Amino acid sequence: LGTPRVYKFFQRIITEVITYREKNNVSRADYLQHLINLKKKGSIDADKDISNGHEHREFDSEQNRFTDVDIYAQASTFFADGYETSSGAMAFGLYCLAVNPDVQAKVRDEVDSVLKKHDGQLTFDAIQEMTYLDMALSEALRMYPPAMAMIKLCTKPFKLPTPSGGTYEVEVGTPVVLPLYAIHCDPQHFPDPKRYDPERFSEGNKQSRHRYSYLPFGEGPRMCLGFRFALMQVKAGIATVINRFRLLPNKRTPVPVKPDPNYFMFAAKGGLWLDFEKRTDK
Repeated sequence: LGTPRVYKFFQRIITEVITYREKNNVSRADYLQHLINLKKKGSIDADKDISNGHEHREFDSEQNRFTDVDIYAQASTFFADGYETSSGAMAFGLYCLAVNPDVQAKVRDEVDSVLKKHDGQLTFDAIQEMTYLDMALSEALRMYPPAMAMIKLCTKPFKLPTPSGGTYEVEVGTPVVLPLYAIHCDPQHFPDPKRYDPERFSEGNKQSRHRYSYLPFGEGPRMCLGFRFALMQVKAGIATVINRFRLLPNKRTPVPVKPDPNYFMFAAKGGLWLDFEKRTDK
């Protein structure tokens, strides 16, 4: 997104969508519509709830006016945030299938069956029907989350329970580090955590776990903005590959994976190497 050519591409696409919606009076419940509505509002105000009332701060209307440029920037970020995380998720998703051939066979059977039902078209609805693919990818993201940890800033004081039974008061402004990788590997939530098992993400098993024991994209109002888009493109990529190829480990495939300490996201030291064998049964 750093080159003028790419920026102009996004600018043109977004402008066309905005123009179409305004011309045809189309309103959708999506991220772009929120940006359009914010532009119509004119500026960003700051109504803030405080302990016993409301505080309203006036902003300079010109300095804080939300414009088309802001829409281009926010929409572009929506796509950009999904690139690195999505490529990593897809790589580890394919890796897990390669080193677990039984799971790979089940995913392939499901993909073949759903695509046959949809006349070979990998549509949004088709991907939504691939429930075992979703389970397999979720387990890969549990074992290899895009981020090893997540850093937040405390905005309201709260008491954090301690192992001894007491509490620790976290003050406003305190940085809070959530160790995602450690949580995902906690046997209290995921028995035998080093074992790859998509069944952990069956509906029954998901309901039996604590809601915040699985956080590959964060959770709550500050979670990853584009996680649905990211998951959809990763599933589409894996389904396309698995439908055309068989995945096999080779002599350079790391088993087990060792995290690269020099990379700011979760990455395999030395890379992930797989063999792709074209299917002959299609």
